[in-house]
Amino acid sequence: MGMDKEDRPGTAPVSRRKLLASIGALGVMTAVGAGGWKASAGTVSESVYSGPGCVPDTATACCPFIDITAAPYNAQPGGAVDNSAAFQQALIDAGEGGCIYVPAGDYLIQTGFTVSSSHVTLTGTGRLIAGGAIYVNADAFTCSGLRFKALNTTSQLRAIRAETGNVNRPISRITIEKCEFEDFFYATDFRGTGTYPVSDIAVYNCKSTAPAGKNAGHFQNVNTMNTYYAGNSCYNGQNATSYNFFGGNGKIKLIGNYDFNNSYGSCEIENCPGAEVMISSNNFDKQLWIDDSSTVVIDGNIVKERIFVTVQDNDCDRLVISNNITGRIYVSDFGTYRAGKVKNADICHNQIIGPGSWGIFVSGKYTERCRIKDNYIASSVFAQGSIGVGRAAGLDMEIVDNRINGPVVFSSTGGSIRLYGNLDYTLSGNHETSAMEKLFRSSGATLDVADVGFVRSKQIAVPASGTNSALFVLAPTSAETGRLVKVTFSSRQQGVSGAFDACEQKVLIAGSAGGATVASGPLQKVLANAATDFTTGFSLDGGGTGLTIQIANPNPEAISVRIHLEQYEAVHDDHFDKTYSKRGVQP
Repeated sequence: MGMDKEDRPGTAPVSRRKLLASIGALGVMTAVGAGGWKASAGTVSESVYSGPGCVPDTATACCPFIDITAAPYNAQPGGAVDNSAAFQQALIDAGEGGCIYVPAGDYLIQTGFTVSSSHVTLTGTGRLIAGGAIYVNADAFTCSGLRFKALNTTSQLRAIRAETGNVNRPISRITIEKCEFEDFFYATDFRGTGTYPVSDIAVYNCKSTAPAGKNAGHFQNVNTMNTYYAGNSCYNGQNATSYNFFGGNGKIKLIGNYDFNNSYGSCEIENCPGAEVMISSNNFDKQLWIDDSSTVVIDGNIVKERIFVTVQDNDCDRLVISNNITGRIYVSDFGTYRAGKVKNADICHNQIIGPGSWGIFVSGKYTERCRIKDNYIASSVFAQGSIGVGRAAGLDMEIVDNRINGPVVFSSTGGSIRLYGNLDYTLSGNHETSAMEKLFRSSGATLDVADVGFVRSKQIAVPASGTNSALFVLAPTSAETGRLVKVTFSSRQQGVSGAFDACEQKVLIAGSAGGATVASGPLQKVLANAATDFTTGFSLDGGGTGLTIQIANPNPEAISVRIHLEQYEAVHDDHFDKTYSKRGVQP
């Protein structure tokens, strides 16, 4: 990848005409074969030159530099003469570090050609009418500024291909920049093997237009490593994804790309267990699909159709879907399911705009741990509901702080669902959480308190027939003031996710010149699950800066208890008595 001359330190811009004219009177270097060069007094248009200090107009600092239209190659624009042999010979003559320059015009490449030397650059302003591909069999290949058009749309033509199976070794450092592709089945097709990947690929600021009504994608990757696609735009396509990564790809970055009107899909990461993917700031017209691939971040994209996460053979583990604007988000299986679960999935801070059956749908049969948090779901655009959850044993799900604007529907049974802090929704189906909402939010109608000093949570394990405690640090208690602390608990029997219970308790901490005291109200249970019964105790240190909560577990099985504290603005005792006693609140 070369820099523009304006970007090279200490180099003033020089036009191609001035550069060639300046050497015209001194003669030029003409290629006579691989490694053989001689001085010649040819015309400027015929010049082929090389040697130390060669700085061609095309902003590549590579030599030898060959104009493909100059002798002895004499490539002919116009699209009538097959120039495949001319390109192939120029590449052989140029060797390692060479640069082939293609001036403006259409050049027929009937059979394609192969790049066998490393550090080769193919550049210019011309267009290659290709009936065959450019095969890259060497490292450090750069293609810059060229246009490519498929000779026909009846065969599955690729413009640029790299396949390590052809050479039985890795291929690395391929850069495709500022190129245009028209009517290909794939613009680029990079295929490694399990032993020899194609690695260090950069494709950026390219445009690819697929033939209308024909099967086509745009950028294909199989067994690639460290791939970077940025600033590209794709148009049309069907039955193949525009940005496609299938089988064994890793360390993928898709930043700021565009895709429009591919009826199949915009982006797919499939069967890549060690993927390590960042997908950010893209504008995709169709679906973005993650299948059997782990360690994936999907952040800040516009995905018009849907974001789709599936498993078939491998886990989808460590998945973040955040800050996107998308039609809907689905988590389920694909094809003939054999193995794999979606694990540790965060679906957070998205705007779900529809349309579709569901805004967010999660199949618990194929999901273990999933959090749905702080999403905005548009109202009245989903046929079945805003959030749908198919429950199953082993599902561990949190639905918290979402603006849902419609039904939350649970089907089947099993697993653990914790739902709190949400707005504008109704519940239906099999759920045990209808009363959980009030446990984790301030109730203005009851407490009439707007200011919350802190909200803190801890989770503790309580052994069978034993006790445990959690310490919460408080701000110092002032004399003659009181503060109200609401404590809420959710408990699960360890190892049995279906054994779930919830309760709440209120605590008043009073400060005076003689010290601080604490008093608690009754423990009010919601679900009355005997397997998770527990008792509580409270103690306050002398300075009123630490609140310790003790949990005693009488059960023969260990339980896990999550403790959630909300501390409200300190109030004067008189104000507390007048304000809260009228509403029937007893500390």
